[in-house]
Amino acid sequence: MKGSITVFLCAFFVSALGLVCSAQAAEPVSGEKILVVAPHEDDEMLAFGGIMRQALICGDELRVVVVSNGDAEGGAEKGKTRIAETTNALLKIGVPREAVIFLGYGDTGWAVSGLHPSFMGKLYQSTDPEKIYSSHVGSSTYGNPAIGKDDYHFTVYGEHGAYNRTTLLGDLQRLINEYRPDRIYTTSIYDYHWGHKATGLFTNEAVVNIKRGDPSYSPILGSSIIHAMLTNGSQDNNWPKVITDPNAALESFTPPGDLHANSPLEWSDRITVPAPVGMDQAPLSGNLKYQAIQLYQSQLGSTFEKNYLASYVKSDEFYWEKDYSNIALCASVTASSENTGTGQTGEKAIDGVTDGNPRFPDKEWVTAGEGSGAWIQLNWEKEHEIDRIALYDRPNSVEWVQGLDLTFSDGTTLAVGALPNNGKAKIVSFPSKRVTWVRATINKCQGMNIGLAEFEVYERGAQLSEPGENLALEGLVNASSMQNDSYSAIYACDGGYDTRWASKTGETAWICVDLLEQKPIKRIVLNWEKAYAKDFDIETSSDGMTWEVLANVTGAGGGEQEYQFENASARYVRISCKSRGTIYGYSLWEFQIY
Repeated sequence: MKGSITVFLCAFFVSALGLVCSAQAAEPVSGEKILVVAPHEDDEMLAFGGIMRQALICGDELRVVVVSNGDAEGGAEKGKTRIAETTNALLKIGVPREAVIFLGYGDTGWAVSGLHPSFMGKLYQSTDPEKIYSSHVGSSTYGNPAIGKDDYHFTVYGEHGAYNRTTLLGDLQRLINEYRPDRIYTTSIYDYHWGHKATGLFTNEAVVNIKRGDPSYSPILGSSIIHAMLTNGSQDNNWPKVITDPNAALESFTPPGDLHANSPLEWSDRITVPAPVGMDQAPLSGNLKYQAIQLYQSQLGSTFEKNYLASYVKSDEFYWEKDYSNIALCASVTASSENTGTGQTGEKAIDGVTDGNPRFPDKEWVTAGEGSGAWIQLNWEKEHEIDRIALYDRPNSVEWVQGLDLTFSDGTTLAVGALPNNGKAKIVSFPSKRVTWVRATINKCQGMNIGLAEFEVYERGAQLSEPGENLALEGLVNASSMQNDSYSAIYACDGGYDTRWASKTGETAWICVDLLEQKPIKRIVLNWEKAYAKDFDIETSSDGMTWEVLANVTGAGGGEQEYQFENASARYVRISCKSRGTIYGYSLWEFQIY
């Protein structure tokens, strides 16, 4: 994570593993600039009411921008009413009136899927960025001047903005660039509502465009889901869980819809934020977030609507974090070929979206029918010192990169094994090197149209949001043997690729990490030196005496190997080597546990 927003983000936030910290920790460390980007009036409160309230308590600078006026039913008067409601609701939790901004774009109602985009979805997907679309109200932005809230475009330019892609992106980009928030919160591109998807996509594009002009700008983006989706593509109307007893203690959010089927997101990777003082209590009548939601009167017409909005009053809020320190966003791209007819060009591998077909087919690089031998290269005008690369395969199961080489401008080459065949990140770490370009050449694959969903590059010392903390770095390491002190077990868990553990020559050996307490285990990465294990077990234990085989590996070929697990946890993790791949013992550059 990038620094500390305040005690709220330092002591109240959780790590990417989702561990909740105490809500009574330290004083604020440093104030930050926070921006909440909401699709419609009330979305800012439903998803981020607690986050906003705690930011204010901790002295952070906060602004809230609402993209659409939510005027699908009721016309301009409805839109103006909703502008007033949001202003009053935010005032209720302490957000100053001048910190609330309305872009003033239209709305045409719900979108049932990506095949039927909402009004903002139409603007985002428009192939002609200058094409003007009409809502039920008109074709230009508007606000509510009667309460001193004209639309942003009019405030800046003295005229209302046209309803087209260029204007909406330009408004959002200018606003972010002028304010320069350290953290941005918005709706996820995996939200069921296409207006919410589009808001997340527009926000990402705006940040990427700003970063390409100024590589030093690297905000943290937190995205959350407001409307959940089921596997069949319909909305999950049973999420969030409705509060049946207004006097009962608040419950935490449960996973939204069929999250795993509809996105690459993992519920365990979310960051959970405890409700702040005033929003952490029952009965609901005394809860500040509930009281604020009651001020969106236009959205509370029926008993269902009242109960539904109240269901967002929980003991926590959640989001997934994205770090824009990825310098690939500032690179130029060349490729052996690209599918220009579908827009799946090389540039889509550095667009900030780590997904692709079938959810976002226009967000990935796809070759023109190439397989083995296809390549993509990132180039920078100045030299960068890098030590990590994240590669995302196309998320469809048909095309699969099973091996590639990374070649660097310093003349070195690094062999990379298979990428996860589900679009998850493959993190490649290496001793830092100074480069002006890096090329990924695919040397083994499956399918007819090989490509990548995303190609990320990180400078030395940069934080990487995926796949989370390498737990082995903080553990205690020992082994059955070592050649000498220069090859101690600790060197396999020091984060460097210029040191290693090496056992004495023999058929069996083991290396073990004590994590000091029971922790969830999702992924293990092994980077073997030439002396690798052909057959070995990955074992776990809670007490260091009774062991369970988590994975039995046979016929392995050394190099970098990755193993993923579900529902695993342990205090001790051990690699028990049973059969050598060479005449020597066993040697590991790195033993990583996530």
